[in-house]
Amino acid sequence: MGWARVAADRDNRGMGTAASDPTRVLLIDDQHLMLEGLRAIIGETDDMCVVGEAESATDGRRLLDETRPDVALVGLHLGDRAGLALCAHIQAQHPEVATVALTSTFDDDLLHDAFSAGISGYLLTQSRCTDLVDAVRRVASGGAVLDPSVARRVVDMLRESPTVPTEVDALSARKRRLLKLVAEGRTTAEISEAVFVSEKTVRNQLSLLVAELGLTSRDELTDLAKALNRPVLRWCALI
Repeated sequence: MGWARVAADRDNRGMGTAASDPTRVLLIDDQHLMLEGLRAIIGETDDMCVVGEAESATDGRRLLDETRPDVALVGLHLGDRAGLALCAHIQAQHPEVATVALTSTFDDDLLHDAFSAGISGYLLTQSRCTDLVDAVRRVASGGAVLDPSVARRVVDMLRESPTVPTEVDALSARKRRLLKLVAEGRTTAEISEAVFVSEKTVRNQLSLLVAELGLTSRDELTDLAKALNRPVLRWCALI
């Protein structure tokens, strides 16, 4: 188990819900120097406070229960993808906590996985101190934040996505479920089992869906379904 500490004055702090209460911030990173730097940055503000620090995902989970933060700053590289798993845990078990992922590097897979984990912000550790403070304030108020250095790649990802037909907005919940199953790479047999209809019915419904959306093939439907199911597309709606 890694090193962890709870701020001594945490019980004298508010919950971040009233105008006079500071935003409660939990720091989780396996680099002690990073924790010290983050603590110093947060400590220079008047509207937020550090309520705890942890150097492992295990201790981070424990402090989530003990400190009741409003925002968690999580280092993605906690070892063996523990940072990503922790972000997903926060989203599932503490949805009231906004998570800002911190990383020194990024690639498409890391972006995708971080968005899938339900983060509210994504920052590189090379960011300016003011960017970090602004990010905490924004996610604490329900917004989302993306590091400017990463934004260009996200724009490229959006450009690479196929054009979404306007007919998608009018699809029924059942048809949207079909799209989601297609996006997950399910076979016709697996979709049949998931929606409790015959494989022939599934093939007919997918063919009708292709026509309804103005597409020309099942491959185009698959590409569209995957694009609609990409976390980055859903997440960008928050920015």
